[in-house]
Amino acid sequence: MKKLYLKGMEVQALPSSFEHQSKLEILCLRRSDIKRLPSCMKKLTRLQYLDIRYCFWLQTIPELPPSFETLLTGGYGQLETVCFPTVGEQLKENRKRVELWDRLMLDEQSLTAIELNARINVEKFAHRHLSAPKHDSDDSYETGYDSDDSYEVGYSYDESDEAVYYVYPGSRVPEWLEHRTMWDSILIDLSSTPCSPHFGFIFCFILGKQKFYHQKLVFEITISDGAGEGNEDKSSATMRIPDPDEIYSDHVCLMYNPRCSHYVNSRAKNLTRFKIKVSTMSRYNLEEKVPVVLKGFGVSPINPLTYQSFSQQMQVCDSISQFH
Repeated sequence: MKKLYLKGMEVQALPSSFEHQSKLEILCLRRSDIKRLPSCMKKLTRLQYLDIRYCFWLQTIPELPPSFETLLTGGYGQLETVCFPTVGEQLKENRKRVELWDRLMLDEQSLTAIELNARINVEKFAHRHLSAPKHDSDDSYETGYDSDDSYEVGYSYDESDEAVYYVYPGSRVPEWLEHRTMWDSILIDLSSTPCSPHFGFIFCFILGKQKFYHQKLVFEITISDGAGEGNEDKSSATMRIPDPDEIYSDHVCLMYNPRCSHYVNSRAKNLTRFKIKVSTMSRYNLEEKVPVVLKGFGVSPINPLTYQSFSQQMQVCDSISQFH
């Protein structure tokens, strides 16, 4: 069995034999009565997708296998704890889409662990993309999910050129991002590390409590030089927001989008100082756009060596912590 859909079912627990579902790739428990997930989840080495949105009684998410890619959760509930393996094991992960939306009761330890896990997977994805031979493609694509429970990533070129993003409760841009602001634009100075074809950019957006009029959320990026002279063309990153169309607390949205990253690098390659401006809107189509106010914005340049250095640092810290 590769797919198991238990949406809306009254199931409260999965059987102890669940660990034998070695071929399982997709598990949907959305709006079910599930109260606990078995610790054997990490043994499901092909599991890639878990939807536990609106599982009001679930308190803990156990460790998930390295094969895992997509986690969807949110809605009012009792979720308090998200468990992670050692940092060394997290460095083997390839997560692409993690959404922890709204009204969760996550403890501080879990929030700190989520922030680190987000950094590990976003930087790793960026490193893999920048190191690939076709990383400089500028074709269009979109990431998202459709109206039912299936997961889809639409793209018009190499599958490796998808985007990765994390959404989780929080009110500040993580401190590890090099450039941070409370406004909608940031001045980037790369005079000591000039742009190159192997340069990318990680973006972070802080979404505040607000109502969205359409479920498609668009972050539109524009580049100008230090004097404010901008280009007419823009690039955008698109994601969908969950039902209902309102969030009740601040959220961090951290992403690496190959198309936006390539756009910034290609427009800024001849500039040592440039401004990145972001406009955010909820959109149904090209005509229906509603502005969305950001509470924070962050950008961090990255090159193939950045993740290697970070990974080595994490491995040393992990070794020290296990020794003690």
